[in-house]
Amino acid sequence: MISDKLMEISPDNNYWKVNRFQLLKRKRELFEEELQELEEMENAAENTILICAINILLDNKRKAKKILDSMMAEDKELFMDYPIYNLL
Repeated sequence: MISDKLMEISPDNNYWKVNRFQLLKRKRELFEEELQELEEMENAAENTILICAINILLDNKRKAKKILDSMMAEDKELFMDYPIYNLL
């Protein structure tokens, strides 16, 4: 997978991790370890776009919608163009 190659280049990049988890979620249910990693990422994240995406992957859709509604208009518009938005 392309995402695996990206993870080799920069394993600490949370955006690439979220993209990888998004691809996995589209293929199958996420495993417990993957969900735990997402929860840890959410607790450490400060970026609302990242937090919203993580909550979508965790199936916390109500929380994700609240976060999306609280975003500044530019961020909200940008987020709504991301493929992960379609999972919401």
